[in-house]
Amino acid sequence: MFAMNIAIHSDYQKSGLSQRLLSEFKKLANKKVVEKIVPIRPSFKWIIHLHLLITTSIGNERIIFDPWIRTHWKLGANIVRPIYKAFTVTGTIKDCEEWTSMHFRESGRYVIQGALQPIQIDRENDFGIYYDPNLWMENQLTG
Repeated sequence: MFAMNIAIHSDYQKSGLSQRLLSEFKKLANKKVVEKIVPIRPSFKWIIHLHLLITTSIGNERIIFDPWIRTHWKLGANIVRPIYKAFTVTGTIKDCEEWTSMHFRESGRYVIQGALQPIQIDRENDFGIYYDPNLWMENQLTG
């Protein structure tokens, strides 16, 4: 398996650069005899709930909302499955407040701007935890 991370600066988005980069990654992976690529971070997951990012149907047409998922889909990738706890962030309350620019006065769940899931705050134990969900897709390579 070959894992990758691509981030396109906003000045260069919508220029086809992500498709070109993904195609080049696939070529490199083929040279290394890698079987598949599994990208995991949808672009719009903070706007639309994870299961809606994947696909929906309107009439007979399948619609993929997220541009990064759609890019992989157009280049032949298949959706493997959502990963609801793909990445975990933990820290003290002070850490969490610095990371989120928020103040957590009491224990509980807090919605964070730009995040799909709420953060769980435990004031009594000076602890915060956030689980970042993602989607796994598989790009079959030609070998």
